[in-house]
Amino acid sequence: MSRFSEWREDAGTGLNLVINDLLHDWKLSSCLVLSIAAVVAPLLILFGLKFGTITTLENRLLNDPKNLEIVPRTTLNHPQVWFDQLAARPEVAFVIPSTRQISATLNARVANGKSGAASARLDIVPTAAGDLLLQRNQASIPAKGECVLTRLAAEALKASEGDTLHCTVGRSKSGSYEKAMFNLRVINVLPDRAGAKKALFARLELLQAVEAFRDGRAVPDYGWPGDLPIVYPLYHGFVLLFKSALTEIQQAELTVGTGLSRIQKLTPETSADTIGFTLPKEIHAYLLQVIHTPVGQESFQALQEKLRGMDCLLLPYVRPMALTLVDASGNSHALTAQGYWAEAEQAERLRLPALPKFPQDAPAGKALLKIILPPEHEALDNRGPCKLVIKNGAQTLSFPVYTVSTAAGLTRAMLPGQLAGILNVFFQRGVSYDPQEMTFLLGRMSFADFRLYAASLDDVVYLRSFFQNQGIEVKTMAGEIERVKALARGLSRMFWLVAVVGTIGCLAALMASFASSVERKRKELGVMRLMGISGWFIFFIPVMQAIFLALAGFLAAAAAFYAISLVINNVFSQDMMDGAKMCFLHGSHLVLALSATFFIAVLSALFASKLAIKIDPSEALRDE
Repeated sequence: MSRFSEWREDAGTGLNLVINDLLHDWKLSSCLVLSIAAVVAPLLILFGLKFGTITTLENRLLNDPKNLEIVPRTTLNHPQVWFDQLAARPEVAFVIPSTRQISATLNARVANGKSGAASARLDIVPTAAGDLLLQRNQASIPAKGECVLTRLAAEALKASEGDTLHCTVGRSKSGSYEKAMFNLRVINVLPDRAGAKKALFARLELLQAVEAFRDGRAVPDYGWPGDLPIVYPLYHGFVLLFKSALTEIQQAELTVGTGLSRIQKLTPETSADTIGFTLPKEIHAYLLQVIHTPVGQESFQALQEKLRGMDCLLLPYVRPMALTLVDASGNSHALTAQGYWAEAEQAERLRLPALPKFPQDAPAGKALLKIILPPEHEALDNRGPCKLVIKNGAQTLSFPVYTVSTAAGLTRAMLPGQLAGILNVFFQRGVSYDPQEMTFLLGRMSFADFRLYAASLDDVVYLRSFFQNQGIEVKTMAGEIERVKALARGLSRMFWLVAVVGTIGCLAALMASFASSVERKRKELGVMRLMGISGWFIFFIPVMQAIFLALAGFLAAAAAFYAISLVINNVFSQDMMDGAKMCFLHGSHLVLALSATFFIAVLSALFASKLAIKIDPSEALRDE
């Protein structure tokens, strides 16, 4: 017979022996089972009450998005990139910037002649995909031309889902009152818990349009008249080209009153990397730069005044930028471009590359939409209109351009200086291109407010500290959340105190019971040793008995827990909402409790097992 077969036969014999011994002493076994159940059942009920109560309170907090909301108390001044970085944080579930509150209102009425319809003044609240307030209230995210109303707003307007609202926004301009009108379709009405104010949830673009209109600007997307926010170019500096060198005093004078603070002499070797083409040796070039903030037309005019009477070519300087040129066939070509702005006669006299003339006073229209390609892209010349694409993080600006020609000696593509300055503004704030007006328009530079929801209750407390460290005062439900957390900590301490006391008592009782059982069976155990049964076999008899007793005791405790929890949940069912339970446990909790019960039972049996293997077989002979 193989060793494995012998071991299996011995194990079967031992298991049969353990079970029969427990059944023979069924009264003592029943007492041990009940003692284990008497300790485990109250602990299960206490932990079930603690877990059920805290889970219910936390779920109530989580299910109401207002508890996750963080509201700024002061007016902000942050660009879109700041909100993009904030949205990328794992603690933030949803964030969207907002405009000034004074601009986020409109007048509305039901447009379909509904009986009893009235007009009302509503707040405009920005929303987008991922808005917890709408999601938790089973509302859809509105698209352009749609909105979601709060219950108070719907009640004031006598509006319901599917109605069309006729909205009006007014402004005072040049002593006259002007109105902008548009329609929105109601796709959902929120319940009371979503907010106690007359509000309309719409896309952020609508708020931006309303604010722009009230500021006197035109809004082409909605057909609202006004002044266009034209982009004025900004430069990183200017390149000055002379036939003779400047003295140190002359160089220093150029930095006084011009907004420029650093001057650098360019050599033929360094000019290609700096300005995109190699200068002749007889040309003396200087680069006047800013350290931080780009400068505009005022600095250009101040330099022209200082250079009056000097034979100088003045070129606006913008640092090289990465662009993508999409040709008429749809193929993309990566380019590095820079600004160039010179009269053809001056360029020829200074022996510079013969580049086409870009008028200094050209409007930000078609005259600017040109690009000069370096020799390696000569094949793209004269292929018809192309598209130029530039990116700044998540923002993209694209507009049509015309390839003028190529020029030898260029190391990168050349743009009109004014166009390069406009693209430089794009990296400071939003810029868009209006194809109808053939001009570049300023986008929003910063936002004054935001809506933000934390990812969890713990993140609310963290984000409150995060904003406070940035000097932003916010309003949160952190106090309510902290009270629930404090209750959870208190209940946990109470549970572990009771658990430790109960465990110690149970461990002592089981140890005494198993030890007394071994003492009562010394003769029988001695006979088993005389029969050749190993000490390890004797050692595991109390351990196996402890496992069976622990299993039976835990099953009795679990049955008692489910019966009592059913009574508790039924008694308090009227005080609970949304089907919540006051006392319950997950399956993982029961598995953990069963494992702990096994551990305590086996630990208590080890003392008895140690006594059992110390029994001398000769004791059985002396008894005979």
